[in-house]
Amino acid sequence: MAYSNNGANSIVYEAINNRDEGGLQSILEKQPDLLKSTDENGLTPLSYAASKGYVEMVVFLLKRFPESKKHLNKDYSYPIHKACLGGHINVLTEFYNNSGKSIFTCDGQGRTVLHLAAKERGNKLKEVVIYLLSLPENKQLRLIRDENYKTPLDLAINSANHVVEQLFN
Repeated sequence: MAYSNNGANSIVYEAINNRDEGGLQSILEKQPDLLKSTDENGLTPLSYAASKGYVEMVVFLLKRFPESKKHLNKDYSYPIHKACLGGHINVLTEFYNNSGKSIFTCDGQGRTVLHLAAKERGNKLKEVVIYLLSLPENKQLRLIRDENYKTPLDLAINSANHVVEQLFN
């Protein structure tokens, strides 16, 4: 598949949008630094794919370029955080299957994916919280405190997410 050459960075995101694994692999093998690049929204390629819920592209990037899960976005978050905020449980499952420890990854404010899901107003990410609390590591995940010394439950309470709050009981 041919891509417009509006800059090397943009062809990576175009390949992801087209779900073109072969094209993406070819681009990234020739220019591996593009794995760390960010788009106009500050997202790395893996974060972009995770935020869109493109499971097959996330799996491809995790398997072919595993170091990409450690690349920071401009907002000091990681790809797993973008999957969480998008409510993409299937993508979170791939991160978990790839490395169970990834659920403990903290963003620039010391928040894990459980912090983010519990904090999201209006119980918007309730299904993500249910998924995360179903994991064997949920007890450890519940205890992690962010930079403000808040647990995920504290954030649910502060955001008046009563449904999510009840899930912690």
